[in-house]
Amino acid sequence: MLRGVTMSEECELVQWFDEVGKDDAGLVGGKGASLGEMYRNLCDCGVQIPNGFNVNVEAYARFVDAEVTSSTECGITSISVTPDTVMAVRLAVAEAEAKAGMLEFQQEWAE
Repeated sequence: MLRGVTMSEECELVQWFDEVGKDDAGLVGGKGASLGEMYRNLCDCGVQIPNGFNVNVEAYARFVDAEVTSSTECGITSISVTPDTVMAVRLAVAEAEAKAGMLEFQQEWAE
């Protein structure tokens, strides 16, 4: 679960392919709407495609607006995009998510 977001709110941040179509570009972006349209139309024709989901524009906006903690910035000293810097970012994000998850777990048990 996302930190500070209820399960109900979290579910509203994604839409399954079978829930969106070409008229939903404002909700899930153009690619997301196209994926939904493709899923809905091709499945009806017998093409087997696993249902997936789109992260909607609200979820993206929350991500972009989220505060970057100093622990996330630690160890990232270069702005050039190389495999090493990409891995450093991925590791920092994974570490921050793990810490947030543990904090949330501890808070739930304390209540």
